[in-house]
Amino acid sequence: MIKLLLITVSIHLLIFTSVNGKLTILYQFALPDDLNSLTISLLENDFELSEETKGSKTFRKGETEVVTSRLGSNPYQASYLATANLIDARPRLVITTGPCGALSEETAIGSVFIIDEVVSHDMATLTNQGLSQPNHRLTVTPLPSIGILSLEGSPLEAITVASGSAFVAGDDARSQVARRTGASVVDMNSYASLYVFEKYSLHSVNLRIVSDHAGEDAAEQFARFVEGYDGILGRIAAGVILENPLSPSNVSPYPALQSLIENNSQ
Repeated sequence: MIKLLLITVSIHLLIFTSVNGKLTILYQFALPDDLNSLTISLLENDFELSEETKGSKTFRKGETEVVTSRLGSNPYQASYLATANLIDARPRLVITTGPCGALSEETAIGSVFIIDEVVSHDMATLTNQGLSQPNHRLTVTPLPSIGILSLEGSPLEAITVASGSAFVAGDDARSQVARRTGASVVDMNSYASLYVFEKYSLHSVNLRIVSDHAGEDAAEQFARFVEGYDGILGRIAAGVILENPLSPSNVSPYPALQSLIENNSQ
């Protein structure tokens, strides 16, 4: 019964986003400076701020609607917010931005990456095959025809993120996570939110910036990073929105809906 309900909700979401003549993009952010920079970029490119509530803004331009929301600072918040936003906004594209800790001292603070794969490093996960052990992996459904994202002329590196319920802060813990997962960085929200997005075959672009080295002084490094942060991820996210190749009337980039339509037309 639960599985049938999930299928029904999934089909409802897919149909709604394709027949209402509107392309909705969900933008989830962890750092307020990213929302500020995204707002400036969209307004400079003729988007209108049509609605604003506590922690959320809605922008519109023609057939495109951008809904913003917090990402959530831990897996429980991230999962809840991802699910709630899918029900409320019914997006066809999701963009997330947030900080992460590097699992190597050689990775510079301020480095920007795009997530290609995420690993749940300390939580079991309910999958189609049952309850998995930690280290369950998800590969991100890529946005078609987006091209190569770049920053100051250099392409963004696609990386694997280790994601879990604990803030990794210590040399031993950092080494263990890196060795066990093969990941480059660690955070607390990517797996939970992407698990929801991948469940519904949603395209997503997930940008992360290194805020600390996940070592003994990670909390202090993070505080210094936030104090000087300029919202670069929000500007990159705005660029993705402005160049977005999806169309409200084109279902070809949406495999689940295209398959549903083809099966029903036979």
